[in-house]
Amino acid sequence: MYIDWSRIESFVDGDSPEDQKWIKEMMESLKENLQEKIGLIKNHISSGNEKGLLSELHSVKGATANFGLTELNRVVSEAERIMQNGDFIEACTESGKIEGIWIETLAELEKKFRD
Repeated sequence: MYIDWSRIESFVDGDSPEDQKWIKEMMESLKENLQEKIGLIKNHISSGNEKGLLSELHSVKGATANFGLTELNRVVSEAERIMQNGDFIEACTESGKIEGIWIETLAELEKKFRD
C-alpha cells in the first residue's frame, strides 16, 4: 500500500456529496502537480541542477506528507536528506526511484478516484 487512506479521508465527510466532489478535484490537482514536479526532478538530475533538485524534492515532500502518499514521501524525504548532506550523485540515485513509486501510487489513487 502506497497511500495512508486515513489521511485523505480526514479531509472529507464521507457522506457529503460536496466533500466527495471536492476531494476528487483535489486529487486530480495533486496528480497533475506531482506529475509536473517529477518531470522537473528528472530535468534537474539530467542538467546537474543541485539547487533545483533540492527545491523540488522539498516541495514534493510536503505535498506527499499532506496527502498521505507514504511510500513516495519516504523516498523523496531520503533523497532530500542525502542532497542536504551534499551528495548529489547519491541523491540522484535515490531520486531515480521516485518515478516508479509514483506510477504505483497513481494506480492506487486511480482505483479510488476513477469516474
